[in-house]
Amino acid sequence: MAATYNVSNGRKFTDEPSLDALTDGSEILLVHTAKGVKALKASALSKYIAGDASIAGIGDGTVTGAIANLAGRMKDDLHNSMMDYRVIGAAADHASLLPADKIADGSFEGIYPGQMLTSDLGNLIVAGCDLFTSFGDNISFGHHLVMTFDGVSGTGKMNTTNSIGDKGYATCRALTDDGTVGARLAAIKKRLQEIFGDRLQTFRADYPNAYANGVATGWEWVDACVELMSEAEVYGTNVWASSGYETGIDKTQFPIFRLKPELTTAHRNWYWLRTVQSASSFCCADDSGAADRDGASYVGGVRPFFLIA
Repeated sequence: MAATYNVSNGRKFTDEPSLDALTDGSEILLVHTAKGVKALKASALSKYIAGDASIAGIGDGTVTGAIANLAGRMKDDLHNSMMDYRVIGAAADHASLLPADKIADGSFEGIYPGQMLTSDLGNLIVAGCDLFTSFGDNISFGHHLVMTFDGVSGTGKMNTTNSIGDKGYATCRALTDDGTVGARLAAIKKRLQEIFGDRLQTFRADYPNAYANGVATGWEWVDACVELMSEAEVYGTNVWASSGYETGIDKTQFPIFRLKPELTTAHRNWYWLRTVQSASSFCCADDSGAADRDGASYVGGVRPFFLIA
């Protein structure tokens, strides 16, 4: 015979005093499961939300702490998913507009892709947060902003002839001849050093170091600072690249191009990419919006990226 209970004097849950916050995780929550109603400790919910906090060494073991920790770990991902396309001030005021402490702690508080600083080089735009953290053969490389230009910053030839040289982009970036991309990159780097000082970062990149018939056959780690973007960094994939060696760690599409694809055109100015297409040509971003390629001796826009911390 089934038991019966008199609940005429019972109280509703909504009649009970409410809690504004959890304290030590000892609170009990009632959870309906396939096997009936079960008592769940708040501390167990904490572990479910953010992984086992006591094992991972994160949070303070409470639901509130677990949620706060989870939000902290997601900050760069959240910031890379939000666009704030506007001028926020002059590059001379970068210390207050893009605070180093908000980058160093990984919070990126108030910093979003699309924010621009005006400069005599052109508008400098935040392209994304932490896109190269732990990449390269220096795994200690930490929090940073990736920046590029809203448009192009000058023009140049990849080479003085229609040749990629013996090392492709590595050959062309080292050229100092007037009117070359290499010379323009050096001039941009010099000015950025004057603007940002030691906030301008040197990082490690893997660039092709040998070619056979226009196709890379190997790569090497080099110091990089102010560099042309790869096809993948603009389009999110390789289009004309002659081999996988052309991509290396430069494989992540910059958030500004994912969130606002029209920025790939640099306001209708075509520009060079570092990716080799053939023995005589490099890839480029066409002013029409097309992924394209051109002979190395053509004069195209220079739109490099750089990192600051």
